[in-house]
Amino acid sequence: MSALRNLLFNPSSMQTPQSGDYHDDQEVSPETEKATRCYMNVHFWRTDGYEGRCGHSSVSLHKETDGAMEQEYGGMWPDKKNIALLSHPLAYLLASVKGEVHADRASCEMREGEKEPLKPDIVYSVDVDQETYSELKAQMARDKADVESGYVKYSLLPRINTLSAARFAAEETFIKSFTGSQVFDLGDDGMDPDPRLLDAASEMRKMRSDHCTTFVKSYVEKAGYPVKTSPTPWMISPVGLEDQLEENDSFSVSYTSPRKESSKSHFVSEEWE
Repeated sequence: MSALRNLLFNPSSMQTPQSGDYHDDQEVSPETEKATRCYMNVHFWRTDGYEGRCGHSSVSLHKETDGAMEQEYGGMWPDKKNIALLSHPLAYLLASVKGEVHADRASCEMREGEKEPLKPDIVYSVDVDQETYSELKAQMARDKADVESGYVKYSLLPRINTLSAARFAAEETFIKSFTGSQVFDLGDDGMDPDPRLLDAASEMRKMRSDHCTTFVKSYVEKAGYPVKTSPTPWMISPVGLEDQLEENDSFSVSYTSPRKESSKSHFVSEEWE
């Protein structure tokens, strides 16, 4: 009773515990007090046969800390300077040309829209931890540099294109099998290929080709979510990747287009490997 009487008539005698009272041995830094959320968005523009759009996908990385936003965006396209090279249908399908990675969604919206910017049809979002976010951000920087330098080319058909043929010809075993021919043998002794040729071939083997969706696929997989590909020459389409994210419970829809014609169309069936 005396304890109850003391509490009622002398409240100051009972101190309210402070957050630090239970962890005197731990120092709380200002950074840990800030709420941080890291997440990845995958943006889809669906195929529209009536408008002549084959579809597009892109990826963005986001880090929110105490109201401040840090973000990186990547949408891969053929370089506008090389559009003329893709004017012929066969060249458009088989060529591997210099690409470019747009650093903001507005640029993709401008290229997708015929007369005005076109927002994506749907955006999927997934949370990632800070370590994964840092890895994704580092990959984005590498990819942008590789595309800019030409190590990564743009191709609609990564499985069968001019770069694929060139990489096959650049295999050391392929080159050495032609030792002695006037075309491949640059060596002084007439036996071994010239080291300069082998060095050039080594650089060629480092090159690869991507299109918008294979570019995005690598980020989804880096975040820890395997993506199935099909045996088709294009490997995976925007709608094919969208199908897989739709079925993945970790991803949620953060945006859908109000356009009535914004619906998913499967012009070609993709059977996953």
